[in-house]
Amino acid sequence: MEIKRIVAFGASITKGTGLNDVSQAYPYLIKSRTEVIINAEGGRSNLEILYEVLRFKFKQGDLVLIGWGPVQRDVVFGKDGSLARYYAVGRPNNDELFLKWAYVHDEPDMGVRAWFYAHHADSYMKTLNLPVRHACFDGRLYKYKPNYIDVPVLDLEGVAGLDIGNDNVHPGVESHKAFADLIKMSL
Repeated sequence: MEIKRIVAFGASITKGTGLNDVSQAYPYLIKSRTEVIINAEGGRSNLEILYEVLRFKFKQGDLVLIGWGPVQRDVVFGKDGSLARYYAVGRPNNDELFLKWAYVHDEPDMGVRAWFYAHHADSYMKTLNLPVRHACFDGRLYKYKPNYIDVPVLDLEGVAGLDIGNDNVHPGVESHKAFADLIKMSL
């Protein structure tokens, strides 16, 4: 497989939040002298990550990396095309739409949905005949994996704590090197 370009999707970890320079983020450490496109934003939900994957214009020779995030995040699409982000736990919100959303969504529901999103993205990459590597930084995702979904997702939560970035929240440089090494071993 000749990799001409690395295209990475995700949230804050994929973006390199907490690092001195984005070039220290794991997508840049997969293969040197290769164009890297990062389509990641802090706080993104797994549905929003899938949304960005489906909208992207891929090329043959792309290696696609998808870093799935915390299961408690979600996004609601507004009538005007806007996106509203919601967090199932830890963030109080009295917005009427959020209260309706929270009434029907809990962590197990969001966890199973995340696997559906990963399956959808994996199937889409197969139709494009592109290699994809899925990674997860939130171990709770595995707790909710349906036995009928067979998508290989690298569990990177264990190496995420090797060191802490400058923001004292996100993984540091050594963790990103370990992420890249695990992804390279899977190629």
